[in-house]
Amino acid sequence: MNSSRKRHTLNRQSRKRLTTRPGDTRTVSFSPIYSSLNSHKLAGGKAKRSKLSTVANMVTASSLFAVCIGGYLSVSAVALPDLGTSQFASISPAERAIRDAERHLDNQLEAIKNFEASLLNDDQIAHDALVESTRVLRAEHEATPELEVLKQKKQMSFIAGLIAMHRPSLKNSGEVAKLIVQVADKQEIDPFYIAAIISVESRFLDTARSSVGARGLMQLMPRTAKEVFEQKYGVDGPPELTNPELNIELGVEYITRLEYQFRGNRYDALAAYNWGPTNVYKVDKERARYPKSVQRYASKILERTLVWRKHYESVEKVVSDLG
Repeated sequence: MNSSRKRHTLNRQSRKRLTTRPGDTRTVSFSPIYSSLNSHKLAGGKAKRSKLSTVANMVTASSLFAVCIGGYLSVSAVALPDLGTSQFASISPAERAIRDAERHLDNQLEAIKNFEASLLNDDQIAHDALVESTRVLRAEHEATPELEVLKQKKQMSFIAGLIAMHRPSLKNSGEVAKLIVQVADKQEIDPFYIAAIISVESRFLDTARSSVGARGLMQLMPRTAKEVFEQKYGVDGPPELTNPELNIELGVEYITRLEYQFRGNRYDALAAYNWGPTNVYKVDKERARYPKSVQRYASKILERTLVWRKHYESVEKVVSDLG
């Protein structure tokens, strides 16, 4: 029998083995099909079957193979030849369809894996934002001392103007601006962010005191301030919250801890600063359940931070162009 007739006979036998009985509507199990392939086709067969079982939960085998082959296959009837040998170099349409189906399944599994990898939850995103923010601030600190001093002076001047706008009667606006920039620089946090918090909390009045007992520029509750003070400096006793520098230091330390606690999410950290961390957790950090006053508080600070920094950068560019 010549090679042409041999291939014809073998292909006809293969088609016969792959033919289903009329009315057979059974679905195909992936594992038996792939377990029947030869070892060189299935290096690491267990891993392949495990991957297929994941996809099988999403797509019925019968539907997939109906598209690829044009009819359902009986598992018991499948007996695939060695597709890698030279005598089967010309494979039948049904065998080719099975190989196409295998590639389709592998591609689908890869797409699912890529999709799952792209689904970062809010905590991870917030953590990445915190890491990126820290990286940018540290990069700024690598500037030459002369440039760093010049940048701080510009920020002080700009923030002093903001203070004068919010509280024209304040005589020490320059000193308060200096403290904000210096403490923010030391603790690696945006000075415009701290200025925005103070503007909402006390309108830059260092003797401010709320009806519930919050004190100073950053309106710290004595109990919270005492806890932060003892942890930061290792000193017992209540801190003097009317001291502007100490008040800003403790306030910045507290908001920084809240940001770390809420994985860099400033909105939630601000809500906790204003409303208390316990209350934020009680509503599972669902912003829609925050009191309207807390929502306005957080939004106003974030908006001012953004607007003020943009104004500062715009002014800095104009001055640079003039110089």
